[in-house]
This record gives sequence, C-alpha cells and structure tokens, in this order.
Amino acid sequence: MSTVNAMTADLDGIRARAAAATPGPWGAEVEGTRLMVLDRGAGLPVAFIGSAEDDQAQADAAFIAAARGDVDALLAVIDHLRAKHAEVQDLSMRRGEEIMRLRGELRAAR
Repeated sequence: MSTVNAMTADLDGIRARAAAATPGPWGAEVEGTRLMVLDRGAGLPVAFIGSAEDDQAQADAAFIAAARGDVDALLAVIDHLRAKHAEVQDLSMRRGEEIMRLRGELRAAR
C-alpha cells in the first residue's frame, strides 16, 4: 500500500477529476456476461470492468462504483481536519505568547 501525505497530496487535482467525472451515485451491475459501473441516476454506463464471473472484476467494480461517493466524503474529511489543524495551531500560538508574557511578568515580579 502506498503512503500519501494529505498535506502534500494533489487535492486540487483530485477535486478537479471528481468534479469532471459523471455525477453519482454509481453502482455495479451485470450486463450479459460483463460487469459495468453505471450512473444510477441516468442509468448510463460509466465503465465496463470485465467478466461477471470474475471475482476480482466484481471487487474492482464495487470499488470503482463506491469511489464516486467515497472521494467526495474523504475530501470533506480532509477539509474538516485541515480546518481543525489550523484552529489548533492558532490556539497553540496564542497560548505560547501568553506563556511568554506570564514568564516575563514572573521575572519582573521576582
């Protein structure tokens, strides 16, 4: 499994690819002997994956179909965590400044 740093990942590129893709929700369906991922709203195929009898193709189709919603959900989590990270950094900076001020007051009072 590759390691991706969420702080340096190409999130703008990921967002652009997600926005350009067919809107969801997507689902995995069997058409004849082929597996396909389709736009459940329009009922149109997004991709043909492989043989309906192939277990790996079934797993791949399920993954791809779920990715349409998963990518948006993961981007929302990253946005939320980045906002919280910024809040914590700001709080830490303010507390550090307060500690420095109190140390100065303590030195002056000695």
